[in-house]
Amino acid sequence: MYSFEPTEEQAMLIETAARYARVDLRPKAHDAEESAGLPPALVEKGWELGVLQASIPEAYGGFGDRSVVTGVLAAEELAWGDLAGALAIMSPGQFAVPLLLAGSEEQKQRYLPQVIEAEWRPFTAAMLEPNYDFDPNEMRTSARQEDGAYILAGLPGQSVGSVKESAEFVSQTGAMPYLAEYSPIPHTPLWDKAVASSQYDLVSEPLFHNNTLLPCWNEEQRKEFRQVKARVLEIRRGADSSSSPRRLPRIHCRC
Repeated sequence: MYSFEPTEEQAMLIETAARYARVDLRPKAHDAEESAGLPPALVEKGWELGVLQASIPEAYGGFGDRSVVTGVLAAEELAWGDLAGALAIMSPGQFAVPLLLAGSEEQKQRYLPQVIEAEWRPFTAAMLEPNYDFDPNEMRTSARQEDGAYILAGLPGQSVGSVKESAEFVSQTGAMPYLAEYSPIPHTPLWDKAVASSQYDLVSEPLFHNNTLLPCWNEEQRKEFRQVKARVLEIRRGADSSSSPRRLPRIHCRC
């Protein structure tokens, strides 16, 4: 026969969570809402209840076994005190639980004790692939580590040729070039030069600060820059199609 009564350990955790929610979390919820932040000491006290720690085996720094029911019972009590506070206290579980369920033994030994045995820290995790119907249990996207350099283009007084030279230089060193367009920002060192070199009224209209306009370059430079972008894309596609891994040096970019 199944029993829907909490076990002795679950009952103790529920009682502890309920007391914290009633005495600590709920009275401070309004002030936390008004100040748009939870007091760190309040979150730390909730973390010390051990809700997540009780779901992690001793081998990884915890003191229990994972139980969905136990976690839900504790979360329900905490949420009565304040939902935002409950989510903050339990947020490290977004990192720890997937790691416990699907991580390698090496990953569990390396990361779980850092979460469980330490003070509360805002651990979290996110899984995303380029298609909407991906399965988190069968991730297909892989990652690789590579060195690269961002090249800032569209600066006041900058030539398109210098951007192209920088991209070729970065590629020759074995690194990957990435282009970033300059956006004029008031009160920054280049602002006065940007205003003087732009054909747009940067002072009166903030929309002209949009970096996609390349506001500090003329139309001829913008046309030339399209060719540079095509060349950089060609470089990156060539690197992607290469089947042999490369050990890439770390470099500093010149503009």
